[in-house]
Amino acid sequence: MRNKYTMILSIFAFLSIVVLCCLLCIYFILTAFASSSDVVVRLGGGPYVLVVAHPDDECMFFAPTALSLRGRNLHVLCVSSGDFDGLGDVRKIEIMKSCQCLGISRDHVTVMDDKQFPDDPNMLWDTNLLAEKIDIYLEKIRPKVIITFDRHGVSGHLNHISLFNAIQMLVKRNTGKSLIALQLLTVNRLRKYIGVLDICVSYLWRQQSDMVEVISSWQQYWTAVQAMKQHRSQFAWFRQLYVVFSRYMAVNTLHRIS
Repeated sequence: MRNKYTMILSIFAFLSIVVLCCLLCIYFILTAFASSSDVVVRLGGGPYVLVVAHPDDECMFFAPTALSLRGRNLHVLCVSSGDFDGLGDVRKIEIMKSCQCLGISRDHVTVMDDKQFPDDPNMLWDTNLLAEKIDIYLEKIRPKVIITFDRHGVSGHLNHISLFNAIQMLVKRNTGKSLIALQLLTVNRLRKYIGVLDICVSYLWRQQSDMVEVISSWQQYWTAVQAMKQHRSQFAWFRQLYVVFSRYMAVNTLHRIS
């Protein structure tokens, strides 16, 4: 009986390794043919604005997108300084260093740090007020494309969801303008933590034809890890695991906010 179980486990282990190797091969093939210019064609021309809630969102969730737009006039607007633990000043410096790793110059990074929008996972920010503040910023940059979280906020953080609500409101107000607003797709927990393997799932389960799959190469993934390391105040053991297992370090799925 024991030999029978040993044989079954061996077959299962062998098949798992075969499947894993096949998925990794698919990943290498997809990254070999993907290029940042393809993403730019799909997204449209810049300037681009990435709107995030806290320092580290830019690399923890949006690194593939940011790296695909490297050198293409990408701006980052961070609403909160991430002062939940009283480290706002430290985290403002960290986001600057992280953005430099991602190829975004300091003068293209703005931390709003408005006390009306505190870093609080249990607080939905005022949609009207936030939309007004973001609109003032956008008037200066005049972007063609805005990128932010979707209605689920990837992690369910209410501050992330607030950004979606505000930008969706702006999109509805500006129906006649050529502004494109994109949201980062939230996936289930299993897909979220299978890393680069989710690339295959993303292509197979693509829900809408207008979805843009942004895939990082190994070099871009490593750059994203270095960017995440700039957030030393946040780089606890569970975030070190995150950079290894999270699909958002290597894959972004974007689609339009309507």
